[in-house]
Amino acid sequence: MQLSLIFLLPIVAFVSGTSAADCYSQGGSNRCVDINSLWQFRQFYCTQEWQGNGGSKRYNANNGFGSLFLRSGSFNSQQQCWDSTENIIKACFGHKDGGTWDGSMMQMNINFCA
Repeated sequence: MQLSLIFLLPIVAFVSGTSAADCYSQGGSNRCVDINSLWQFRQFYCTQEWQGNGGSKRYNANNGFGSLFLRSGSFNSQQQCWDSTENIIKACFGHKDGGTWDGSMMQMNINFCA
């Protein structure tokens, strides 16, 4: 019985629609926003821009650089916005210039160095 449970766990994770961020291949740019600004941009985006069928929103940081939030498709809920953007930031910030997150019928993309 334990053996069959081990094989079912990956299937359950796949069916539930959970996704992990895929970080960009490029990294190390000095032209990036700081982490505090990025969390603030996430707050603005998931409060004000999460509805609709997609589009892009650029935010400018005090250091003169910006971040671009780009989405194709619609979020299933506002919570999906919070989860996907947090996943990208936690997985990619500090070592890559951004990342993407794929969900059911949508993709979220954050460029930290726009």
